[in-house]
Amino acid sequence: AERFLRPCLIAGMVSLSLWSAPLQAQDAKTGLTGEAHAADLVQARQMLMDSLEEQMMALESSLSGKDPRLVDLQNRAYQMNILFSAFPHLFAPQTQPAKGNDDPGYQTNAMPKIWQDFDRFYEDVQNAAGISLAASQAKDMPSFRDQIQKLRNGCDSCHAEFMTPVSDPHGP
Repeated sequence: AERFLRPCLIAGMVSLSLWSAPLQAQDAKTGLTGEAHAADLVQARQMLMDSLEEQMMALESSLSGKDPRLVDLQNRAYQMNILFSAFPHLFAPQTQPAKGNDDPGYQTNAMPKIWQDFDRFYEDVQNAAGISLAASQAKDMPSFRDQIQKLRNGCDSCHAEFMTPVSDPHGP
């Protein structure tokens, strides 16, 4: 009986330590990226937005070109859907713009209104995700163009409402 008791006791202790470790981590908030790595989170959302911008510019440029391939454009639109779907989840409360003289150690173009009216911001981004998904499933080029125009209007509207204007986002 003793030879079965020792392995059971060890297994129980290991299980207890594995079970309690996540609870201890939760208390320390180490899993909350916004709290533990706010600057990295801001950088991640800036990189994601840069990727969205690049995709949008490529789409608009291709649409003004000669004989764009619909399937290539649809693939770009689908990639945008994925990026839009992830985007609002990168706005942890801890990454709001600094108030007064506080210096959080990073810069953001996100306006405080995002956190003041997060439901509206979230809805706008989800609408963009839906439009880009619809574009990725367009049956023909005129339908695709219509969706991309809707997407451009939505992007411009969201930026006007929730983003501090930037004269040259790729400048120094």
